[in-house]
Amino acid sequence: MSESIGPPSGRHAIPAEYKRLFALVIGVNKYSNTAIPSLQGAVPDAEAVVDYLRTKLQVPTDHVRCLLDDSATRAAIIDQFLQMQKDTRIEAGDPILVYYAGHGGEAKPPSTWPETSDIQTLIPHDFGTTVDGQTVHGIPDYTLGALLSRLAETKGDNITVILDCCHSGSGTRTTDADSTRLGRGVNVPDTLSNGLDESILSQGLSGGTRHAEIASGFLRRGLRSHVLLAACGSKEVAMEEQRRGVFTVALLRTLSTVGAHQVTYRDLLRQMYALPGQNPQCEGYFQDRILFNTKLSASRPFHSVRRDATAYTLEAGSINGVTLDSRYAVYNTRDGPALGISPLAYLRVSEVHPAESTLVTISDQPVFVLGLGQSAYALQTEAGTDQYLQLYVTEDERRSFLLHARTDHAQNGLVSRSAIFRLVEKTSADLEVTMDTSAMQFTMLHPLIATRGLQRLPFPVDLSSDDVYETLHAASRFFWHLKRTSPQPSLQQQVRIEFRRLREVPAEDEFDDPIYEPYGPDLNVAGTVDLIVDDDAMYGITLINETHIPLYPSLFYFGSSDLSITSYFEPPTAGTARVDPPLEPNGTLPIGYGSAGAAPYNYYLWKDQQLDVGFLKLFLSTEYVDLLHVAQGSPFHGDYRGARMVPSLSRALLWDTSLVTIVQRARPAGGE
Repeated sequence: MSESIGPPSGRHAIPAEYKRLFALVIGVNKYSNTAIPSLQGAVPDAEAVVDYLRTKLQVPTDHVRCLLDDSATRAAIIDQFLQMQKDTRIEAGDPILVYYAGHGGEAKPPSTWPETSDIQTLIPHDFGTTVDGQTVHGIPDYTLGALLSRLAETKGDNITVILDCCHSGSGTRTTDADSTRLGRGVNVPDTLSNGLDESILSQGLSGGTRHAEIASGFLRRGLRSHVLLAACGSKEVAMEEQRRGVFTVALLRTLSTVGAHQVTYRDLLRQMYALPGQNPQCEGYFQDRILFNTKLSASRPFHSVRRDATAYTLEAGSINGVTLDSRYAVYNTRDGPALGISPLAYLRVSEVHPAESTLVTISDQPVFVLGLGQSAYALQTEAGTDQYLQLYVTEDERRSFLLHARTDHAQNGLVSRSAIFRLVEKTSADLEVTMDTSAMQFTMLHPLIATRGLQRLPFPVDLSSDDVYETLHAASRFFWHLKRTSPQPSLQQQVRIEFRRLREVPAEDEFDDPIYEPYGPDLNVAGTVDLIVDDDAMYGITLINETHIPLYPSLFYFGSSDLSITSYFEPPTAGTARVDPPLEPNGTLPIGYGSAGAAPYNYYLWKDQQLDVGFLKLFLSTEYVDLLHVAQGSPFHGDYRGARMVPSLSRALLWDTSLVTIVQRARPAGGE
């Protein structure tokens, strides 16, 4: 067993839930097929992961399944997934880790498939041999996805998958000077058989969810079933040096330093040191959960501040939603707010650029000095120009409203003094507020929504201060992100958004696991989709890039009735450097369908509603931008907020937005 990495740290108390963690750890150095070069570090990596689980996280020994070299056959790997699905010790929501170190590869799809692009695979120990008269193939990504979906269906979506391999087909020594420097990808012929893994793929999924999120039966499909940490980008090579994988070494070292219970998947990669030639990637709907935990991290944007020659610079700009005159509390450590440490100073935004902003001191604040080259960290505390929620309240109710809508509110040790609303005339308002003795009611006035027919929101708010504040705060964020656009539009008209109904791929494709494709006309007509609500309908979205520029899209659904903002698509997260652009030049990106494990969408009405209005908002940029902070839960059903770091951008960034209205109508009485 490998020596564990890093000294134990007394400040990292082990959460009790880690003793409920179950793991499948796989490491393959040696292959039966002599055409596949041996590795040196995959088995030591797997042993180090097992050691970390047992010694650092105190995971019980019998919770860890380990397959090394000749025990890591194709059949054994698949069987261990099925055994975990049946394991009565694993309860719904328990953390599950699947780790693989070894070669990755690519295979040609079965001959009956309509698509011809290569499929990524994991290479088991017995790849290319003959077992029971059948050639042993790699494990395709779609089979792995189906196994994870089945596991999530019975055990919950608290699943982490870590792959220290690549699919670039470069599994040979990269230099004669270092015989231990090897790539973990092979280029060996493999055409997948028709009907391969049919017994796995043909098992249907049960369950479902509603609202404008995921169609029934797809709650834990694809990247909603798990979070994936991959060693490198799709065109890079996962390397090992000195008989260890460079990604796994960096991962375990970082975990030992920061503590798994104190970091999210997204931030874990950012805290790893840079790996030459490798940019680890994080994908999945739950990237902002704490590691091995269903707990969501705080999602309030936390930006770096630096001192230039003549000014302080906030490493966030208009793409992040920064506006003139907004104010920020500055800390010398990113843990300051959580630890209850007082800010060093409050600074005001005096200039806004696409990727950064200029900060100036405020006259009534203490003198703040940051040395050249030093960094600090900032959280917004007061709204800036255009960020205020515009409210209309009648003169008779204004005094009562202001009494309940207090704006001093403590969040994670930081008092937010943000004046989040302004009282305005009815013709300029976003919302109208009416009150009775026990509740506050909201009516839509913003023309984007009101002219479509949605008026009173279906959720009254109890007149407790916290409830009122949370609702007003969520409403201010909802309208600000809905309305804001790029000050220099450049991309909006060059990326099309198609919205179509989906149907199941015909069964002659040799497997029964549901894959869907769009059919019929594009329902996005002049920026509006008008739907009759149908519980059985499923919809998908296609982004079409008509530029010669690779783009990073982020797509959100704004639910007007409950003020929620749901992430439909975000680019994968990487470490300290490059993230692969999801939308290639003159390319397309399917969202909600296709072979990449996406989940279709459906739309419905709240109780007693005849009509609802929502919006698809697309953010486009020429660099990776972390926009997860845009998303929010409904204040009527619960929300999560707090602070986390957001990476800096270059000044050359271009960004833009595009908006599609989704009108959802009840079926007319007597209609089919």
